[in-house]
Amino acid sequence: MIVHWNKLVYIDDISGAVQGYIHAQVYESLYSDTGLNILGLAVLPDHQGQGIGASLLKAVEQIAQKEGYHFIRLNSVESRRQAHLFYEKNGYHSDKMQKRFIKHI
Repeated sequence: MIVHWNKLVYIDDISGAVQGYIHAQVYESLYSDTGLNILGLAVLPDHQGQGIGASLLKAVEQIAQKEGYHFIRLNSVESRRQAHLFYEKNGYHSDKMQKRFIKHI
């Protein structure tokens, strides 16, 4: 696994090929403790179900604990049921449903 300050990349030990990645950043707010926000998590389709995604999540969790962050959060589109099951299996729970509003400038 290659670790940059906010990105982890899972590399196959034999081929050296990237099999997955996770991207997280510090989440600071006036109304909550400081945590990490996962912006992206992906594993190549041929390598899903092999524990790579769980390993990437675990690595971010270890970093969060080491650095004193209080939580890890992420957003997932409502239709991604398989992803939701994966997150729940790894100890995450949904705490709200929301809409995103954006104005392009």
